Amino acid sequence: MSAEPSTNGGGGAVERRSPVTKALQMLEWMAESGEQHWGIRQAARGLDLPPSTAHRTISMLENAGALTSDEEGRYSFSLDLIRLASRVALDLPLRRAAMPHMRELVERTNETAYLGLYNSDRMRMMYLDRVQSDHPLRYVLPLYEWMPMHAGAGAEAMLAFLPEQERESILTEANLQAVTEETVTDPGELRRELAEIRGRGFVMTRGRLIEGAAGLAAPVFGPDDRVVGGLVLALPEVRLKPKDADSLGHELVRCADAVSADLGGQRPALDGAPSTA
Repeated sequence: MSAEPSTNGGGGAVERRSPVTKALQMLEWMAESGEQHWGIRQAARGLDLPPSTAHRTISMLENAGALTSDEEGRYSFSLDLIRLASRVALDLPLRRAAMPHMRELVERTNETAYLGLYNSDRMRMMYLDRVQSDHPLRYVLPLYEWMPMHAGAGAEAMLAFLPEQERESILTEANLQAVTEETVTDPGELRRELAEIRGRGFVMTRGRLIEGAAGLAAPVFGPDDRVVGGLVLALPEVRLKPKDADSLGHELVRCADAVSADLGGQRPALDGAPSTA
């Protein structure tokens, strides 16, 4: 979030932010800080605010019931805020459309399925929910955490089907850092792989986000046939046999296409990938 600068009559730019904007920026910073508790000075440094401004904003959020404080003067999200955020997330149209199909997918494959959401403003993705298999050995992906678009099956499946200009912005402007030794960070190599994904309709990766984990993923499209998310099957590498990869991938594509249809979208015919029309 960014505030609009305005002039103060003397020609200088003055940043005028409403209390609501400051409060939302504070909550966003806290959510993305990677911490569970925050002090006022810590928040002031993180948002480049005077301590007095940070104190007023945090006090307002505490009075509104969004934050709670402990005896050491540290603040954390309140249960009421967490409950509200969970209700909003659980009611997202994407989740409502996806969950019945994901349960069926897990019944058919007995592998854990994840639902990813793409945000075009941030050019990042997060996992919203999962349906777990009954395997005792399975990999856990973080929920509600913004993640880069180049690492892991879910991210690559969405990235492959973004509009070319948006895809190129991510490949050229984003910091393509390695998450594991297997993460692809070379834009040229990624372009070649993304073209293959568009032709096949799904992606299979090994160890690119979590060492020892394999992933298969296919994109989900919204009413304007743009990528809104993706479905992922996550499993240990040792359990993904080469002879099973294609069958799992096609099951995944059928599931993702069904979710897209429920949202009023469809997978476009790109680079040889069949349309669902």
